Amino acid sequence: MVAHALVSLAPRHGWQSCRPPSPQAADEQIQRTGGVSIPPTNTQAFSCIPPADTFASDVDVLVIGAGPTGLGAAKRLHQINDPSWMIVDSSDIPGGLASTDITPEGFLYDVGGHVIFSHYKYFDDCIDEALPNESDWYQHQRISYVRYKGQWVPYPFQNNISMLPKEDQVEALEGMIDAAMEARVANTKPKDFDEWIMRNVGEGIANQFMRPYNYKVWAVPTTKMQCQWLGERVAAPNLKLVTKNVVLNKAAGNWGPNATFRFPAEGGTGNIWINVAKTLPKEKCRFGDHGRVQAVDADNKRVLLGDGTTVNYQKLISTMAVDSLCEAMRNEELKEMTK
Repeated sequence: MVAHALVSLAPRHGWQSCRPPSPQAADEQIQRTGGVSIPPTNTQAFSCIPPADTFASDVDVLVIGAGPTGLGAAKRLHQINDPSWMIVDSSDIPGGLASTDITPEGFLYDVGGHVIFSHYKYFDDCIDEALPNESDWYQHQRISYVRYKGQWVPYPFQNNISMLPKEDQVEALEGMIDAAMEARVANTKPKDFDEWIMRNVGEGIANQFMRPYNYKVWAVPTTKMQCQWLGERVAAPNLKLVTKNVVLNKAAGNWGPNATFRFPAEGGTGNIWINVAKTLPKEKCRFGDHGRVQAVDADNKRVLLGDGTTVNYQKLISTMAVDSLCEAMRNEELKEMTK
């Protein structure tokens, strides 16, 4: 997300000089949210920000957040080697929501992003530079099943209806045949995800799996989702092959861009992003309390960091949550819009 100076801050939010808060006071008063830490109230929101010429850094591009998106932006800026830039994050360890928590016993818990897979050479080259050795990775074949009526059905469900009870096989096949016949005469594109499901797998599989599963994943009905994002993410079954597998009682082969994937040999998924960050110049990375965002002045294109440093920027790339960004900007109208 690129945040330019899109809003005007009220005049009462002028920047005045004072000592930056101590780390202890900040820990007590500031709520951490993603790449930004936010005071619980906006009283005197910008009163503790030094003037622009005090403890100041000037960059063409400031990147907030050292998750995959922020690191990717910083990586590209480093490669083109033209604009000056800086990346900041309130966490000592880069990775954001794609980081990995490690218990004292050594157990790994991937926070968000778990498995990566790509057909993009630029992305692959970036990851290969970070972890270049064959010993850095394990190669895996995905083994996934759907629990349905007491049975384990291989994923993707719609390719393996041969594993269903007979009455459910009939329901699924009837729906697929109806969908295929209707799709042949359709002259418009599906208007939403639900219509895409109906055209590709029909009513039977829609009710058996696609609607309940996707509601569980996205917490939004399929009728409320658009379908331009699908691409390789959802399998469109081959009716002839599915019918053949039903007759022969065979399971379909593995499918999808992540049918096989690699996983870091050490440190979980988070280890990828730690090593991506290591490919960036240290002097342009501020991770930890001195990279914590206290306030954003979009009018004057300045950001106050946790150690009292003011960063003056021309362009701001923010990967923090939109509501967190609005909180940091201390704009009541924007904050209200995010609720």
